[in-house]
Amino acid sequence: MPSFRITLEYDGTDFSGWQRQRVPRTVQGEVEAALALLCRRPVPIKAAGRTDAGVHATGQVASFALETLPWGDRIEDFVGDLACRLDRALPEDIAVRDLSVAAPGFSARHDALRRSYRYRIRRRRRPLSRHLSWAVPYELDPEPMGAAIDIMRKHKDFKAFTRVELELPAYLVELSRLELVRAEDGFDLLVRARRFLHNMIRIMAGTLVDVGRGRLVPADVDHALRMRDRRLAGPTAPPHGLCFEGADYADVDSRPAER
Repeated sequence: MPSFRITLEYDGTDFSGWQRQRVPRTVQGEVEAALALLCRRPVPIKAAGRTDAGVHATGQVASFALETLPWGDRIEDFVGDLACRLDRALPEDIAVRDLSVAAPGFSARHDALRRSYRYRIRRRRRPLSRHLSWAVPYELDPEPMGAAIDIMRKHKDFKAFTRVELELPAYLVELSRLELVRAEDGFDLLVRARRFLHNMIRIMAGTLVDVGRGRLVPADVDHALRMRDRRLAGPTAPPHGLCFEGADYADVDSRPAER
């Protein structure tokens, strides 16, 4: 049974997230419907990151398997043909960036070593990119924001950055990257880890903005994390500033080059 790896880009604005649901429009639902139409059979897919409603992706990795090829004899020809057909069959807010044969049994979700996200914070509203960043109409001081990043890097228990109730080990997240970089008229928060808590990156972004505005100081961030209290951290930033940029696997890296 051949396995396949597909990399997708999508604008999450009009989706109720990645995961298939009965009624709302989802990315998984649209891709599975297009694959079923082309392959003339149900084709379930799994993704590296199950993005929430309004969250975008430039490097979402998904996997699926087919018992037999729906057409053609050479798998190399089939893959190239399917990539073109699928890209044409998908709606305009989803695009196929890559499609390749994967190792037998490959799972985009379970085999991912790390996942990378970017949260965009901008100081001015930009009508043409309003769905891609969080417009914060305040002066943000980068110095305390950088100090807050340094504090976050020292922690592994991020219970203060989620509302979901879990058992203790589940709150532990090993960050392999956490950076706040200057961008045009704002900042980009770059985060990478094997896994994340629900809304963790958006709460990180909201907390950093509160620090930049002076509503919190870096010591408050440390206190919130040590107390493991969601009420002491900043707000949950809106979903449209968040973008899933890729995942790392043992054999290949789907992330864009470091910037």
